Amino acid sequence: MYENEWELFQAEYQIVDAVFRIAHKTHQLVDPKKHGERIRCLCDFFGIPSDDAKVGHIVKLRNELLHEALWDERMPGEARSPDSLYASIWLHKLTRRLLLAVLGITGTYVQSGWWGMGQTLFAVS
Repeated sequence: MYENEWELFQAEYQIVDAVFRIAHKTHQLVDPKKHGERIRCLCDFFGIPSDDAKVGHIVKLRNELLHEALWDERMPGEARSPDSLYASIWLHKLTRRLLLAVLGITGTYVQSGWWGMGQTLFAVS
């Protein structure tokens, strides 16, 4: 179990990368030249809305964490912005939509925004 938001963020980002690889192999999704464009590419391909500012922040957090061992421009464990706290939640919600889309499941949930903090109800029949 991850206790720190940067650990959870890193794990969630690895899942996004794995989903990208699956989409690349099974749907012939074109791999963008820059790693940071993968989220936008996935969202565009599967018709999932995206928020450029949030995606930019997520990519910046990922690059700093993996390449410089920084979390939101500070050492992990120091004070950070609210958006860095929410980033792993956003990735978690995005990943759920991406996994369904890769499996060929579409609908209003898959095509809904992933940055909100509300609930989604499902009708099971």
